[in-house]
Amino acid sequence: MRRIFIDGTIRQMAKDFRTDLCNSSYGRITPLSGLIRLKNILADANQIDYVEAIISNWDDLIIAEPDTYITEWEPLFDSIIPKAQIETATYETTETDNQGNTQKVTHTFYKSVVAAMRYDYVQDTVYPKYMSKLHIKTCVYCNAQYAISVEGYINYELDHALPKSKYPYLCTTFMNLQPSCSRCNKSKSNKEEDATRTLFRLYTTKQNDIDPMQLRLDSASLAKNLSDPKQKLSINFSCINDTKLEKGQNEFFHIKKLYQAHTDVAEEIVWKSRVYDSIALDNYKKTFTKLGFTESQFRRFILGNYAEKEDVHMRPLAKLIQDIAKQLKFKI
Repeated sequence: MRRIFIDGTIRQMAKDFRTDLCNSSYGRITPLSGLIRLKNILADANQIDYVEAIISNWDDLIIAEPDTYITEWEPLFDSIIPKAQIETATYETTETDNQGNTQKVTHTFYKSVVAAMRYDYVQDTVYPKYMSKLHIKTCVYCNAQYAISVEGYINYELDHALPKSKYPYLCTTFMNLQPSCSRCNKSKSNKEEDATRTLFRLYTTKQNDIDPMQLRLDSASLAKNLSDPKQKLSINFSCINDTKLEKGQNEFFHIKKLYQAHTDVAEEIVWKSRVYDSIALDNYKKTFTKLGFTESQFRRFILGNYAEKEDVHMRPLAKLIQDIAKQLKFKI
């Protein structure tokens, strides 16, 4: 729900990711050797050219930035095989079974490209270590579910900002990969932007575009709750100056409906903002300081979640808690 600014650190991370792919020896098949193998079994000239274009541009494709996907890479590959035809493009091979019988087998072209580029290896082996470097432990779309990888245990899915079924050449592009929960990944599937809705992109080159979403308590419900704690709170979701993104988030991931299930968490922030006055906070802070904890850790203790904006993806519901604390002017 919060974007990552593309700076020198992120660009270097993408290059390191590319190096990891080049050095992979899983099954003794690297992405480039897999693509060469695929090219050698194809008969269709356009499919051969498509794969050759990936091979020729592989180094740049893996570290490509989102601003170039549509302006630079889509025109190149669409000139070979239009995007509208990629999902249904097929090819045949002759294969022999254990009894020595031969038969024609039909393959889906884009799936073979994705397999050759070793997307399976990326998701299971290469990408997990980058999640910790990116400080991501939750679904980037909803921030309501964990998306983690710990010592070989994987509980996340990699979604593609531009779907691999239509843009197979971007299937292992570092900045096209977006960690998500199973629910959000399946909800989005291979959907794309249109004239009325926009997809959430995890990476941006615009400093003023990092935090486009906002969760707030409905003012009327908050007023009622403050006078009568039994009154239920209501949570509003909006995208600042971006109605298309707001529509996309609600249509793909049902954010507004999803967060109505977490009014109890919002309620606890309201309680804390009323109970922890400046005197109580000062006393707690002094104790924390004596124990050697940092101010950031103190804020995390009071809120019960990460309090810094850059840590939104470190724990579920951090975005909700931070936004409501700010709305309530809960200064910690």
